[in-house]
Amino acid sequence: MQNKAAWAVLAMLMACGESGTGLQNGTNPPPQAPQAHLTVSAARVAPGDTLTADASLSTGAGRLTYTFDWGDGDSSSGSKPVATHVYAARGTFTVMLTVLNSRGSASVTAPVAVWSDVAPVVRLSWSSGVMPNEPVIVDAGRFDCCERPDRLLHLRRSVRRICGRA
Repeated sequence: MQNKAAWAVLAMLMACGESGTGLQNGTNPPPQAPQAHLTVSAARVAPGDTLTADASLSTGAGRLTYTFDWGDGDSSSGSKPVATHVYAARGTFTVMLTVLNSRGSASVTAPVAVWSDVAPVVRLSWSSGVMPNEPVIVDAGRFDCCERPDRLLHLRRSVRRICGRA
Protein backbone atom coordinates (compact mmCIF):
# COMPACT_ATOMS: atom_id res chain seq x y z
CA MET A 1 0.00 0.00 0.00
CA GLN A 2 2.86 2.39 0.85
CA ASN A 3 4.35 1.80 -2.64
CA LYS A 4 1.13 2.97 -4.33
CA ALA A 5 1.14 6.15 -2.24
CA ALA A 6 4.77 6.84 -3.18
CA TRP A 7 3.96 6.39 -6.87
CA ALA A 8 0.94 8.69 -6.55
CA VAL A 9 3.11 11.42 -4.99
CA LEU A 10 5.75 10.91 -7.69
CA ALA A 11 3.09 11.21 -10.41
CA MET A 12 1.79 14.47 -8.86
CA LEU A 13 5.30 15.91 -8.65
CA MET A 14 6.03 15.07 -12.27
CA ALA A 15 2.74 16.63 -13.38
CA CYS A 16 3.75 19.86 -11.63
CA GLY A 17 7.18 19.89 -13.27
CA GLU A 18 9.00 18.78 -10.12
CA SER A 19 11.63 16.08 -10.01
CA GLY A 20 11.02 12.91 -8.04
CA THR A 21 14.68 12.16 -7.47
CA GLY A 22 14.47 12.98 -3.75
CA LEU A 23 11.50 10.66 -3.16
CA GLN A 24 12.48 7.82 -0.87
CA ASN A 25 10.11 5.59 1.08
CA GLY A 26 7.21 8.02 0.63
CA THR A 27 9.06 11.13 1.97
CA ASN A 28 8.88 14.54 0.33
CA PRO A 29 11.76 15.64 -1.88
CA PRO A 30 14.25 17.99 -0.23
CA PRO A 31 13.49 21.69 -0.76
CA GLN A 32 15.29 23.21 -3.72
CA ALA A 33 15.52 26.98 -3.44
CA PRO A 34 16.61 28.74 -6.63
CA GLN A 35 20.16 29.70 -7.48
CA ALA A 36 20.54 33.01 -9.31
CA HIS A 37 22.97 33.50 -12.17
CA LEU A 38 23.19 36.81 -14.05
CA THR A 39 24.99 37.77 -17.25
CA VAL A 40 24.81 41.31 -18.67
CA SER A 41 25.50 42.08 -22.32
CA ALA A 42 28.12 44.74 -21.48
CA ALA A 43 29.85 46.19 -18.45
CA ARG A 44 29.69 49.64 -20.09
CA VAL A 45 26.95 51.15 -22.23
CA ALA A 46 26.22 54.62 -23.54
CA PRO A 47 23.08 56.48 -22.46
CA GLY A 48 20.23 55.40 -24.74
CA ASP A 49 21.80 52.03 -25.60
CA THR A 50 20.01 48.78 -24.71
CA LEU A 51 21.46 46.55 -21.99
CA THR A 52 20.40 42.89 -21.98
CA ALA A 53 20.36 40.91 -18.72
CA ASP A 54 20.23 37.12 -19.00
CA ALA A 55 19.26 34.87 -16.10
CA SER A 56 18.69 31.70 -18.13
CA LEU A 57 21.45 29.82 -16.26
CA SER A 58 19.56 30.29 -12.97
CA THR A 59 18.16 27.07 -11.50
CA GLY A 60 15.40 26.07 -9.15
CA ALA A 61 12.48 23.72 -8.71
CA GLY A 62 9.11 24.51 -10.25
CA ARG A 63 8.08 27.81 -11.78
CA LEU A 64 10.66 30.60 -11.47
CA THR A 65 9.94 34.33 -11.36
CA TYR A 66 12.71 36.73 -12.39
CA THR A 67 12.90 40.29 -11.06
CA PHE A 68 15.47 42.66 -12.52
CA ASP A 69 16.18 45.82 -10.49
CA TRP A 70 18.13 48.06 -12.85
CA GLY A 71 19.57 50.31 -10.10
CA ASP A 72 18.12 53.52 -11.53
CA GLY A 73 14.68 53.28 -9.92
CA ASP A 74 13.25 51.02 -12.63
CA SER A 75 12.60 47.28 -12.42
CA SER A 76 10.93 44.52 -14.43
CA SER A 77 9.54 41.16 -13.38
CA GLY A 78 8.13 38.08 -15.07
CA SER A 79 8.58 34.46 -16.04
CA LYS A 80 11.08 35.17 -18.85
CA PRO A 81 14.77 34.94 -17.86
CA VAL A 82 15.93 37.61 -20.33
CA ALA A 83 15.12 41.31 -20.00
CA THR A 84 16.34 44.56 -21.55
CA HIS A 85 16.71 48.08 -20.21
CA VAL A 86 17.75 51.50 -21.53
CA TYR A 87 19.56 53.88 -19.18
CA ALA A 88 18.83 57.55 -19.76
CA ALA A 89 21.52 59.02 -17.49
CA ARG A 90 25.22 58.46 -17.03
CA GLY A 91 26.52 56.85 -13.87
CA THR A 92 27.44 53.57 -12.24
CA PHE A 93 24.51 51.27 -11.51
CA THR A 94 24.08 47.87 -9.89
CA VAL A 95 21.72 45.47 -11.65
CA MET A 96 20.15 43.04 -9.17
CA LEU A 97 18.50 39.81 -10.24
CA THR A 98 16.17 38.05 -7.79
CA VAL A 99 14.95 34.57 -8.69
CA LEU A 100 11.90 33.35 -6.77
CA ASN A 101 10.05 30.04 -6.55
CA SER A 102 7.75 28.39 -4.01
CA ARG A 103 10.73 27.29 -1.94
CA GLY A 104 12.65 30.55 -1.61
CA SER A 105 14.61 33.20 -3.44
CA ALA A 106 18.17 34.04 -4.42
CA SER A 107 19.76 37.27 -5.61
CA VAL A 108 22.91 38.26 -7.47
CA THR A 109 24.24 41.61 -8.74
CA ALA A 110 26.31 42.94 -11.63
CA PRO A 111 27.79 46.45 -12.03
CA VAL A 112 27.06 48.52 -15.13
CA ALA A 113 28.72 51.81 -16.08
CA VAL A 114 26.73 54.15 -18.30
CA TRP A 115 28.83 56.81 -20.01
CA SER A 116 29.56 58.21 -23.40
CA ASP A 117 32.79 57.66 -25.30
CA VAL A 118 32.19 60.72 -27.44
CA ALA A 119 34.81 63.43 -27.04
CA PRO A 120 33.43 66.88 -26.19
CA VAL A 121 33.01 69.32 -29.05
CA VAL A 122 34.83 72.61 -28.53
CA ARG A 123 34.08 75.63 -30.68
CA LEU A 124 36.57 78.45 -30.30
CA SER A 125 36.24 81.94 -31.62
CA TRP A 126 38.32 85.05 -31.08
CA SER A 127 38.53 88.55 -32.31
CA SER A 128 40.53 89.43 -35.38
CA GLY A 129 43.15 91.05 -33.14
CA VAL A 130 44.67 87.68 -32.17
CA MET A 131 47.76 86.88 -34.18
CA PRO A 132 49.12 83.41 -35.01
CA ASN A 133 51.36 81.97 -32.28
CA GLU A 134 49.94 84.46 -29.77
CA PRO A 135 48.84 82.73 -26.52
CA VAL A 136 45.12 82.14 -26.17
CA ILE A 137 43.61 81.34 -22.78
CA VAL A 138 40.73 78.87 -22.77
CA ASP A 139 38.76 78.25 -19.60
CA ALA A 140 37.97 74.52 -19.62
CA GLY A 141 36.38 74.66 -16.17
CA ARG A 142 32.89 74.46 -17.64
CA PHE A 143 33.53 71.15 -19.39
CA ASP A 144 32.57 67.88 -17.69
CA CYS A 145 36.06 66.40 -17.74
CA CYS A 146 36.03 64.94 -14.25
CA GLU A 147 34.78 61.57 -15.49
CA ARG A 148 37.48 61.36 -18.15
CA PRO A 149 40.59 63.43 -17.26
CA ASP A 150 42.19 62.45 -20.59
CA ARG A 151 39.58 64.61 -22.36
CA LEU A 152 41.01 67.76 -20.78
CA LEU A 153 44.48 66.78 -22.02
CA HIS A 154 43.00 66.22 -25.51
CA LEU A 155 41.41 69.68 -25.31
CA ARG A 156 44.76 71.29 -24.42
CA ARG A 157 46.49 69.59 -27.37
CA SER A 158 43.72 70.69 -29.75
CA VAL A 159 43.97 74.32 -28.59
CA ARG A 160 47.76 74.26 -29.08
CA ARG A 161 47.36 73.00 -32.66
CA ILE A 162 44.72 75.64 -33.45
CA CYS A 163 46.94 78.37 -32.07
CA GLY A 164 49.98 77.18 -34.01
CA ARG A 165 51.89 75.64 -31.09
CA ALA A 166 52.99 72.02 -30.96
